[in-house]
This record gives sequence, C-alpha cells and structure tokens, in this order.
Amino acid sequence: MTKIIVKATNLKYHDIWEKDDFCYQIIYSDLKKDDFCCDEIYNVLLGENDGNCELCFGYEPVFREYFIDIRFEYGGAVKLIKHCPWCGSKFLGSLRDKWFDTLEKEYKIETDIGEYKERSDIPQEFKSDEWWKKRNL
Repeated sequence: MTKIIVKATNLKYHDIWEKDDFCYQIIYSDLKKDDFCCDEIYNVLLGENDGNCELCFGYEPVFREYFIDIRFEYGGAVKLIKHCPWCGSKFLGSLRDKWFDTLEKEYKIETDIGEYKERSDIPQEFKSDEWWKKRNL
C-alpha cells in the first residue's frame, strides 16, 4: 500500500518517488508472516515492524517479485532474485507476464511497465496482490 508522507521521516532515497506535487513511499503495512518462507525475510522486509524495509531489498506484491535494489549511486538497477537469501527457499514464480496477459485478456487493456502505475483505467485489484490471490495463482 502506498501512503503519502505527511511528516519528516528517515527514509532511504530508493524508498521514495515523486509524482505531481507529492512524495510517495512504499511500505509493507499489510503483510503477514505466513506470506513469506521464513521469519528472517519477514523481519528484514518489515524492519522494526513499522513496514519499512531495512535493506536495499524489496518485494513487489503486484508481480510477486523479490528484488535487490542497487542504489542510484552504484548504477541504479533492480535485480530479481529467485531464492530467499536467508533460508534458501525458492520463491513462487514472478507473475509479471501473467499480470499483463490477464489485464489484456479480461479487460482489453494494453499497457507497459513504464506507464501502468499512472493509468486510471486499470482496475484497483491490479494495483496490489489482490488480482493474483483472487485467481489462486
């Protein structure tokens, strides 16, 4: 869930993006331990249970992808990972391609990775993990 930052906070550069006149921060406020393979990955993602990731490590619920975020000063890239760095469990597969296919098949909406967040015609369920949980993927 994305929230608007309304007070001063200690955030990493990669956790924030700007749109219009607002700054946004990704936080993981609605995740539960049983959504993950081990306690360690849950604790790292949720930090001190405030929803802020402690590392340059993240999870994109929309696509069910885990990634290492390389800071801008080191080249600025995202590297998807397939196994938990702490317990070694293999993650469930990415649903990125399935997301685009489902959106096109069910709603006749074609989009790309660069614009999907801004599109108002994309149903709300496709802006969270709701879409794939609802379809038991």
